Amino acid sequence: MKAFSWDSEEAVAYEAAIEAISAAIGFLGARIHAEEQRAQPEQGLLEELKREQAACARRRDTLDPTDRELIASVRAQYTAVVRREAGGGD
Repeated sequence: MKAFSWDSEEAVAYEAAIEAISAAIGFLGARIHAEEQRAQPEQGLLEELKREQAACARRRDTLDPTDRELIASVRAQYTAVVRREAGGGD
């Protein structure tokens, strides 16, 4: 990765985006676990949840800290997911 300079606001935004994605991964993990514990797990749902969780991990691992617009978009998107999963609405 190339060296670059960023201010504290940009650093906080990047970290918040990473944390929101990580929280979404955690919520999906909890849903996967709950489904797996059911007497008759729905395999289609499990596969979808696992795909979604893997997509979140890829997004987190490839998020470009220099792309301010993408960081803002990702932060908003995953914050909404976390609010929804936590039952806090959107």
